[in-house]
Formats: sequence, C-alpha cells, structure tokens
Amino acid sequence: MIWELINRNVIKKEYDPLLYSEMKECLTGKKNQYNAILNKLNWDVMITPEKIFLKKTVNDVSETMGIQSFKDKMDYVFLTGIYYYLNLNTDSVFTAEDMIEHLKIVFEKKNIYADFNSISIKYSLYRALTYCEKQGYLNKLDGDAGYLVEESPLTDGVLYFNTGYARDIEVTKEKETTINKVYRSLLLKPVLYYNDFNIEMKRYVQEHMSEIEDDFKYLIGSDVSLITQDTFSCLMIPNNAEIRNGRRELCHEFPKGNMKDLLLTRMLTYIKEYIISTEIDTTGNNQYLSMEQYQKILTKMKTEDYDWWTKEYQNMSIQQLMKITLKGLREWEAVSHDDKVVTIYPLASMIQGELI
Repeated sequence: MIWELINRNVIKKEYDPLLYSEMKECLTGKKNQYNAILNKLNWDVMITPEKIFLKKTVNDVSETMGIQSFKDKMDYVFLTGIYYYLNLNTDSVFTAEDMIEHLKIVFEKKNIYADFNSISIKYSLYRALTYCEKQGYLNKLDGDAGYLVEESPLTDGVLYFNTGYARDIEVTKEKETTINKVYRSLLLKPVLYYNDFNIEMKRYVQEHMSEIEDDFKYLIGSDVSLITQDTFSCLMIPNNAEIRNGRRELCHEFPKGNMKDLLLTRMLTYIKEYIISTEIDTTGNNQYLSMEQYQKILTKMKTEDYDWWTKEYQNMSIQQLMKITLKGLREWEAVSHDDKVVTIYPLASMIQGELI
C-alpha cells in the first residue's frame, strides 16, 4: 500500500476516502516502521483531515514524480516540464498545443534538444500526459491524446483541465545527506555505481548493509538481498519471493525468465566471450564496444542460438534486435550507448554470472 503514496505523493480524502482511511491506519499503527524509512529518504509523511502527502526534500523536482513509471529519460523530462507548466499556468483550462509551445520555449532555454515531430519524442510526451491524467494532475475535457503519436505533425488535439492537484505536492530544497543519497539511489535506480565522487556512499553501504537490507525488506515486503561489490550495489529478490507491499520490478530481478530477458542474458555472455578473445578499449571498470562490434556479436548470437528462439525473435531483423537488446540492457543499467559506442558497465558481469 505504501507504494500508492510514494508514486502518487498525495492521497485526498475527497477523491479516494477508502484509500485515505487505509493509508492513515497503515502509517499510524503501533507496528508502523514506514516513517523511519521514509525519513532516511528525507521524505516526511504529513497527515491532515483532508489529505495524506509526502513532503519531499529534493535537489531535482523530477524526484517528486512516479518511481518507475517510465524507462526513458525524455519521459521524465516531459513529466517535469508538465509539472512546472501546471504550477505556473493560472488558467484552469488549456490545450495540449499551448502546453507544448511552453515546453519548446523551456527546452530551448535549458538547451534540451527535442524534435517534437519525431515518433520517440511524441511517445514520451504521450506517456507523461497519460501518467499525469491517471494521477489526477489534469483531466481531459475533449479530444484524444493518441493523436500525438500519429505520423503527422502535431495539430489541433486535446483540451485539458488543470485540477490543481500538482500544486498539492510540497517540495523543499535542502542539502542531501549521505543516507538520503544511498536510500534514494537504491530505491529509484537499478544499481548504485561507485566512483571517486561518491566514496562516502560506498562506505555507508559497506558499514550499514544489514540495516539497509532490513529496511527494504520491510518497505517492499519481500525477501530482498542487497548485493554489494567493489564497483556497485543493487537490490535483488529471489524468483519465488512473495511480494506483499511493493513491486517485483522495483528490485530488478535478473532475468525474469521471459524470452526477452533470456536473450539479454545470453547477449551479455556473448559480449564477455568477445571481450576475452579480442583486445578492446578498457577504461577503469568499464569496457567499450563500437556499434559495429556490438552488431557483429548480436549477429553471431542469432546464428548460433536461432533454433531455440521464439518465432517473434527469429523473424526480427538485426536492426530490430539491436534496438530491443540495447534498450533492455540500458534499462538494467548494464550498458549505455550513443550512436557509435556501447559502454559495458560492471553490473553486466553479475547478471550473466561471471566477471567480464
């Protein structure tokens, strides 16, 4: 239940009296430990006769939004932009076009490049708008937001009502402590990588592993393990673990047993074999493949593993497989990439079972 509050930030008695009542009981019970854990995130639970909400101390307003509603960074960029627009806009009713024009101006000032006619950008905007509508930040009065993802450029479309719900999210800025940084990183991201700039976080995790693990077991309601190596830490859960309070995907089960995750795991194994047999660029704890090398590895995997693939993946082109595997490994934070280079991160070694 606590995830409803973490994701929504505000629960109003007027809109959802049953959830308000259940959440209040959950947070005020004698055995409640949620407040202490939320304090480590620097999030205070505020309970009034009208609403229950999280008062968050953050450095980035995007942290006030959903925990894992999106996978693409642009989704969060749009979500944050919409949040600002809803708080700045004094008009109760607005069109999607008015908001988009505002976002274009903001993006230009912030040096954020976004082609608003590209399909990927349209989908990011669509997902952010859909999330805001679901959470009650805005109501759709007329039109269908699906037009945003059509092939044609943006045209007349949707009329929205600003509910003012977003203004109920209380955010203050304050310097983060090491505890705050550790707990937020483990909660919000698949893996906490260590470097010269966060040595204090690594030291804290090493000294408080049992406490952190116990806190997340209680918060998520599952048998959670805190995996820590020299270069990173991450939360994981067993395949057969019962999830009572949270979401299985929060703890990033590697792999989940479906065909896509099996392909991703196999791809990491092929990458490991390629790295061992080939002299490649290595800097620090990361390895680097050219996009051509990555495609070569993927082509070899398709040739050798083809027979046990499902027809869906057998019929995909190499270009389609590259898009799917890179996106999946990026979501696992096992790799990152640009148009020319794929960076292999240390977490990749644990997912496929052997050190690269």
